[in-house]
Amino acid sequence: MERMIPVRQILRWLVPGLSCLVAVELAQAAPPIAESKPLPTPALSLPRKPMPKPPVRPAAKPPGKPVPPPEPPLCTPGDVGVTFLRGDSDIKCDDEWKNCEGLLDLAVRNCTGEFQAFTRVEVFEGSRRMQVVEFSPAAIAPHNKVWREHLPWTTPGELAVEVYYKAPGNDQEHSVRGTVTLTNRQLALAKQACVQCNGTWGTFGYVRKEQCNCKTTDAGKQCFDGNDCQGYCLFQRYDSDGREEGQCSDQQHIVGCYGIIFKDASKYPPTVPPTRKRATCLD
Repeated sequence: MERMIPVRQILRWLVPGLSCLVAVELAQAAPPIAESKPLPTPALSLPRKPMPKPPVRPAAKPPGKPVPPPEPPLCTPGDVGVTFLRGDSDIKCDDEWKNCEGLLDLAVRNCTGEFQAFTRVEVFEGSRRMQVVEFSPAAIAPHNKVWREHLPWTTPGELAVEVYYKAPGNDQEHSVRGTVTLTNRQLALAKQACVQCNGTWGTFGYVRKEQCNCKTTDAGKQCFDGNDCQGYCLFQRYDSDGREEGQCSDQQHIVGCYGIIFKDASKYPPTVPPTRKRATCLD
């Protein structure tokens, strides 16, 4: 006889298994839970002192423009006609005082009460006319203004300059005469320094360079090398060791034939017995 198992008992067996299967299915289907990180602890905020402001630097001033030469005085009630304003100019040369260049600085003030047209300039050296410059078209200068012109020149000296002008629409020409002095300031300073060193200004050396022959301050000093002297070491004798011995010259440049102890001579061993010293000619 078969034994009947109650339905209630069957359910008790089946329910736990179904519960495990359902739990497994749900666990596999659900997305993984991200690991939670601890929240950062807020930092304790302390009151801050205000930062000092950097000192304000004054704005740099732009470089100033070169100051132009002062303008000549304007016409006064007593000024009439055209006036030549005396000018001084400078010329510059190379290291040998050659190939000089300069400019004649001409300035004429118009106090006629009307416009004037400046037509030409004549330059005289003594009584000899050296240059004529014509302006086409003529340069116009109104009343109470200064007309300026620059002419190239290469030699120092005092020059006479005559400027011709006429009123526009009038064919009658007038002229005004004046002087301009050109100086070579660099050459003048060099000659002044030559006087201070008790020197002689002239042309020296094989290159025939114009320069100063200064007096030396070590004249007569005993020397064994050309580097020992401001000028030349002039040979006198051989000493007991066979070295060349001499005296310093009294000028930086010498002319003639002398026994010269050259520079760096002391670096070489003496010749024993010494040979006859040969003369060296200088100009």
